[in-house]
Amino acid sequence: MEALILAGGFACIAVMGFFVMGRLGKFLDQGGIRPYWDEEEEQTSGEAESITADIPGE
Repeated sequence: MEALILAGGFACIAVMGFFVMGRLGKFLDQGGIRPYWDEEEEQTSGEAESITADIPGE
């Protein structure tokens, strides 16, 4: 009886994992997460990070 419950739990996790990996694969095939900003904003944010990195004590 315990073996049946253990096997059923394993089968449930395997089936759920199969569907989750399928959805993740489709998501990544479509390009995944894309940033909303353009190259100019990305360069500007990089400049802001370099300015704050020069501040002592932070």
